[in-house]
Amino acid sequence: MDIAKYAVGPQSYDILSRAQISTFFASNPSVTRNQCDDLAAALLGGPIAATPIQGGNSYTVKREEASKYGLAQQIYFNFVPQCVYYGVLGALYIYVCDRVSGTAFCRVHFANIIRFFALAWNNRQTLELPLGLQHDYIATIDKLSPTLPDNLCPIIDTVKQDLYILFRPDFPIALYGYISGVVDWYDAFIAPFGLSLGGMEIFLGVQTNKNWHLHPFHLSLRQQFWDTFYSMIGQVSELDRRLIEVARLMGLLRAYGFERNGMSNVYLERLVLL
Repeated sequence: MDIAKYAVGPQSYDILSRAQISTFFASNPSVTRNQCDDLAAALLGGPIAATPIQGGNSYTVKREEASKYGLAQQIYFNFVPQCVYYGVLGALYIYVCDRVSGTAFCRVHFANIIRFFALAWNNRQTLELPLGLQHDYIATIDKLSPTLPDNLCPIIDTVKQDLYILFRPDFPIALYGYISGVVDWYDAFIAPFGLSLGGMEIFLGVQTNKNWHLHPFHLSLRQQFWDTFYSMIGQVSELDRRLIEVARLMGLLRAYGFERNGMSNVYLERLVLL
């Protein structure tokens, strides 16, 4: 099936960014875009431009001639900019952030996405899981189970059965930020490794209001993802491979199990039964 008609290209993200900027300033009439641009240019010491990816509740710009950093970073958190608070402009809070190196999400290369996930495994941080997280995951499964089609039940039962092993002391814990943009680190969360691996699906297909249309070569791309991912993280046990899959499935349940358009079962059947 040709999914090109459903795919969102870079131009669509440009249109979305312009709409988000317009909506942002319409919702914050105390300042204008020109005022923000002038202040940003003064703070950054040069001409600025809006970034290709905007946040839903912020206005983000970059210094146009800012230096680029290498893609290969030593630790995972190099995907997060360093921010300095610079007070307020009208009702808006002003921050200056380092520009994260690399390509914008809408133009990113598949290999860099794999590297992003591998960094979380290879560069483990000393983090504590939120209290009650395992209970929350079980509650999510219990809430979803009665609503799911029969063909998903054996898989969901396996996830629930193995879930507790994700919380063993030697399994990596990661800090996750939504991969759609730098600003979405605002909603970052701490969880066992692998909860965000379902994010690769947005590169292997297109979600619409009625279905999830998979790329015609998604199976070979998926195999490329896993082959490259495991080559990057090195040798792992069969148990860890199993737990990585359990975490991926748990992430998909959390991400798509409660869709407001009522299409959760359609999405989950497409993604969980692969």
